[in-house]
Amino acid sequence: MSQLDTSIDRLVEFIRLKKSTSVEEAARALSLSAKQVEEIAEILAESGLIHLKYEFSGIRLTPQLVNKEESKAPQERKKTVLERLIEIHDEVRSVAGMVVFSQKDVERRLDIIREHFREIEELDLRGDDLDELKRRVEELLNDLEQIQMQLADEQKKTAGVREEMKKFEGEVVKHRGKKGFGNRFLQNVSRLFRLKP
Repeated sequence: MSQLDTSIDRLVEFIRLKKSTSVEEAARALSLSAKQVEEIAEILAESGLIHLKYEFSGIRLTPQLVNKEESKAPQERKKTVLERLIEIHDEVRSVAGMVVFSQKDVERRLDIIREHFREIEELDLRGDDLDELKRRVEELLNDLEQIQMQLADEQKKTAGVREEMKKFEGEVVKHRGKKGFGNRFLQNVSRLFRLKP
């Protein structure tokens, strides 16, 4: 697979997961130039895979709608618990996809960092300013520690949502068939996922 094919696949997946993104955001996330993203996006738009929206601030990239029903405003009726769970399931899958995408991108970037360090280790350090090198390495170590802390925070949040779901699972078993339970659940889920009940 060529570098272009990989970039196209990564851009399509990124747009699908983000639902809406700018050329600049996609360029940063995929380590491409804005010009490269724009050129690939135009090809994808011509193929009907994505939609380009030209705004004052720049170009927005969105997935192509599958059918007209998806573009209609949500119905006014209150959704059932099952319908809401299906929406949550879609959101969870979207998050999982974003995590996989991010993991692959982070792994790729970490490999680049390792490669750079291997090259540095082979260089003669005697002629360089060792104090400046030490300061730079300390900054890098601090940055990596911040990344680890952010990842740990995300793991805690995910565990918290999972714990809420486990509680709900227990409530479903205990209250099967009782009235009013679904409404309470919808309020809790709305709070967790910022969905409108």
